[in-house]
This record gives sequence, C-alpha cells and structure tokens, in this order.
Amino acid sequence: MARGRQTKAVDTVGSKRTGTKRDRYNGDEAKAIAKRPRQMKESFRFLDLPGELRNRIYQYAFDISYRSFPASSFRKKPKRGESPLPANTPQPIPYLSLTQSCTQIRREFRPWWMGSHKIPLCALDNYLSAFFPSRLKETKAHFEASTNTAGELRIFLRQDDMRGRDLLRLVKHKLRFPDYTIVFQQLAAVSEVRARGLEQLVNNQHPTWNRWIRRNDVVSQIRIGLSSQHSAGDTITVVMKEKHALPWMKPTLNQIVPNDFPPSIGLDKVTHWQISFAVDYS
Repeated sequence: MARGRQTKAVDTVGSKRTGTKRDRYNGDEAKAIAKRPRQMKESFRFLDLPGELRNRIYQYAFDISYRSFPASSFRKKPKRGESPLPANTPQPIPYLSLTQSCTQIRREFRPWWMGSHKIPLCALDNYLSAFFPSRLKETKAHFEASTNTAGELRIFLRQDDMRGRDLLRLVKHKLRFPDYTIVFQQLAAVSEVRARGLEQLVNNQHPTWNRWIRRNDVVSQIRIGLSSQHSAGDTITVVMKEKHALPWMKPTLNQIVPNDFPPSIGLDKVTHWQISFAVDYS
C-alpha cells in the first residue's frame, strides 16, 4: 500500500518555507498600517443641545442609576487569569462622571442625581471625599453654590460592609453639615434595630461629643463590631487617643464602663448597640 503524503505541523528551522516573500510582504504591510496616523474622535458638544434634550439625557441617567445601584452584592466577576475580588469591593457608581464635569452640568444634574442614591457603606468614604472635600478658602464660594448643605444622605447597609467599619468620617460629616439628614436603609440580613441605632449614633449632637469629634486628637476611630449570634452583643467601640483616655478605658478584657459616662457624651440614647472604649497608643 502506498504511503500517504506526510505533512509537518511546524516547519523546521532553516527550511525553504521560512522567510518567504509572502511572509516579508505581510510584515511590511503590518508596519505600514501601524505608521498610519490615527483619526481622533471629535468631541461631542453636549452643552449645545437644547435644554429639553439635556433633561431627557439626565432623566435616562437618573433612571438607570436608580434601578441598578446599589446592587445587593458588589462581588465582580473576575476576568480570566485574575484573582476574585473581595465581596465588599464597591461597584462603580453609574454616571458619576456627569457629576464631576463642568460647572453647568454639575449645576443641572448633580443635585438631582445625589438625591436619588443610596450609597453603600463600603463606598462612603470615597463618596464623601468626592462630593464634600475639605474646606479650602479659594473654593468655598464655588462649593457652596453647587452643594445642598441641607440635603439627605441615604446609606445602604449590608452585613459584610459593616464588620469593623470605621464611622468617624460619617460622624464628622454630620458635625460639618448639621442640617443634613442621614438615614440608613438595609437588606433583610441587617435588622431594623441595628440601622436605627446607627442613626442615633451619627445624629448625636451632645456638646461634649461634638467637641471631641471636632478635634483631631481625641477620637481616632468609631468602629462597628458585629456579634456572630444574630444581633445580640453588637458593639460600637470608640477609640480614644492615649492622652485623653481615662484609666478604665485601657483594659481590653472585661471592661466596665461607668453608668454615668455614656449620658455625659450623649451615647446613652443609642439603642441596641453596646458602647465600649479602646485606646490608641500611636
């Protein structure tokens, strides 16, 4: 029987087929294509649109954002070859760029957009940094013109986001904007009593507490501690700087908080949560 013609999967080095004229032509053609100047995309003149059409675009962005954000889970699907991201990785906020655009677009869209959102607790610090930056004299007038200092901030609670979370930034925000309304909205896994207790903590306006928060050398953290047994034993730990810590705050086990101390700073009105203290020695 005649043998069938054998073929090679890969040409050996030095064979006649390597480096052919066709191969060289393809290489030259690829270089020529790479050297062609790229055509730049023209920018879209959004502000030239009539106001009615801009409002329709804002409405579309508002509706999409309201329906899709926040998601019940922020776990992203990893790309091939990437490690899975943590479950509490915040999802990008839809149409955030419109709120960071020019002055006119911010004035038109930003108040509407900000009033529609529930901000996940895991994304709260970045959100406050973006929309409520530190006071700067040169930008104070511009900030006050584009920001509603008596608005509403709705915070979305998931149990995974709460564990070990530091609430000091949020408490400072309330002190800076006392007319701001801060409410917590939660999934079914987070009990109503947990959410209401956090609202009472954030909205505490006791003069001594406010004085502590206003200074940067008294309280360094306000941390959430969740009990593994449903919601019994949940704690709020106020971490004090060492020079302001009282002797009874220093024990880490079996700490006894004097009965008259929480009322002296307004924390006796915080329901459900057990208030404890720790010391920052840094």
